[in-house]
Amino acid sequence: MPEKIQYICRTEGWVFPDNAEDIDPADRTDPRAVFVDIRSESHTLCDGRNLDIRPDIVADFRQLPFADNTFQIVVFDPPHLTHCGPEGWQGKKYGILSKSWKDDLTKGFAEAFRVLRPGGVLIFKWNEVHIPTRDIIKLSPVPPIFGHPSGKRANTNWVCFQKPGEDLIAQLAAAEAQIKDMKEVLRGIHNTAIDPYGSRAGIAIAAKRAVLGDAYAE
Repeated sequence: MPEKIQYICRTEGWVFPDNAEDIDPADRTDPRAVFVDIRSESHTLCDGRNLDIRPDIVADFRQLPFADNTFQIVVFDPPHLTHCGPEGWQGKKYGILSKSWKDDLTKGFAEAFRVLRPGGVLIFKWNEVHIPTRDIIKLSPVPPIFGHPSGKRANTNWVCFQKPGEDLIAQLAAAEAQIKDMKEVLRGIHNTAIDPYGSRAGIAIAAKRAVLGDAYAE
């Protein structure tokens, strides 16, 4: 399938394809992007402006209707307000977090990484007017690569994550196996009487054998 960007949560917002300088950044008709929001509705704000929330797909970010490893890029822009007046324009525009926001956002991160391809990029947007960004980052199963504050008060943070690629996953699995072998070797050494003057050399040889296997030669 063609490269696509998934933009989940706020469909009045921004998306940045590869040639972002060539398009309207608020163009929700761009065929390379799929916009998802839990709402499809319109509001007239207090200043008379119309707010149209018209996603391509109406869905809950805690249970996205996409197969695993679908997108190369995902932009996750969830609600950030914990409270707002019933007629407040910010609540209508950005949405309001529920009391179970920690569980909700944890599931949202998990779903974002699920639909990402190995090596894919997740761009996460958060305004910390009510909850610090550092508390939200802890809910992600993958640590961020970098972030950047923006806005007049630097309250809005853009944070970049990358889903581990297949090569990295294989390397981590191999490293885990080596660590397990090393633990077995050290456990055996601990249970065996060793000449105290030769113990360091013995441990070093055993460790090299555990890591290098048949490739090790004394």
